[in-house]
Amino acid sequence: MKLMHWVRGFILVAVVTAAVIPGAPIKAQGDTRLVFADDFTANVSKWVAATGTYTQLDVSSGRLQLGIDQAGQAGWTVPQATVPYDADIEVKVTPIAPNSNGAWNYALIFRSNRADINGSFYHFGINGTGGWEFRYRPDNYESYTANIRSGKISNFDPMQPATLKVSARGTKITLYVNDKVIADFEDTAIEHDPNVETYIGLMAGTYANASNNVVEFRDLRVYEPLPTATSGTAFVETFAPENVNKWLVSKTAESEARISNTGSLAISVYKENIIRWSYPQSKTFPADVDATVTVTPVTIDRTGAWSYGVGVRGYKDGSDLMFLLFEVRGTGEFTFTRQRGGNVEETLIGLTTIDGFDSGAVVRLRVVAQGNNFKLYVDDDLVGTVNYTDESDEQEYFVILTGGTFAGLDNFNVYFSGLTVQ
Repeated sequence: MKLMHWVRGFILVAVVTAAVIPGAPIKAQGDTRLVFADDFTANVSKWVAATGTYTQLDVSSGRLQLGIDQAGQAGWTVPQATVPYDADIEVKVTPIAPNSNGAWNYALIFRSNRADINGSFYHFGINGTGGWEFRYRPDNYESYTANIRSGKISNFDPMQPATLKVSARGTKITLYVNDKVIADFEDTAIEHDPNVETYIGLMAGTYANASNNVVEFRDLRVYEPLPTATSGTAFVETFAPENVNKWLVSKTAESEARISNTGSLAISVYKENIIRWSYPQSKTFPADVDATVTVTPVTIDRTGAWSYGVGVRGYKDGSDLMFLLFEVRGTGEFTFTRQRGGNVEETLIGLTTIDGFDSGAVVRLRVVAQGNNFKLYVDDDLVGTVNYTDESDEQEYFVILTGGTFAGLDNFNVYFSGLTVQ
């Protein structure tokens, strides 16, 4: 029998108050990975109205509601978080109380260089007569410019719920409504640095002959492109149901690892002080790797007595699995340790606080191992680095994903998606 979990060799309990982005994990979409999700259960992303007092904003109960009570106004809201310049952005929209004459619109805002009214951005919107519009707003501009592009949507009722999606890659823009491509073109109006992350936003508006509009937004998701094989990616894992790379999966009374039907690896723990792991049995890697994975914690416990992690340089030493583990805890702290079968054999970086960390949010973990140097990242922020001489003489190693509990918690679930190893 292969051992896939272990009772921890240490116990740590800490109590924090954690903000949580609730919701289930989202499927990796082909060549992309999830980097931002908001289900609007609470305003954990710190959405603020960028426009005047005519804008009413409420974020609660699984929706972001945006209202406008003046004619000829555009009101938008922006979260205090950035996303990649190249991204796929999608959101579900429902008109709630628009003006009956159809003189209203709603929109998805992207590539904004600021989180206030003076930002420059693109706008992809729908209006109350069933048309679509693509606009550009320059810096410090007092109103939108004329539409860059627009058109009518066939067989579309603007009063019904709709899903807006934008796919932006360099100057190439693709617009979708309800998963149908409505426009595909090149545009060069935005001149922001593509290497700098930008803001997204949500908008509701009225035209001159309408005095009110209320719109609800739900299930906002942002995906970034995965590296391609031509850029040096050695391995891209989408966790297809066929489990082609033979990830170690099974269920016991204490823990479980499985390939989820949402395109992710799910790890569940049902007992306190358990660490569970999985790795692709048919794929090994050299000692020097750059491993990145998107992590979605669910069933969050406010004590923070849980963790998820990425292990590198994993190998079997008899019946023990040896690896170096970058482990992030629900307390907003991390460690970097040498593990033997789930026990800490050596601590390389002790318990360290991650500044500004939201323990319930979707995050990206990254480990870069080059010779004796190890760099650890959370959402592209370098949180730790250490020099360590690993005396193992293996030629090939496993990359390992872990989820676990500490004392006082007997239920935790976490999903991993979009793993890349270079």
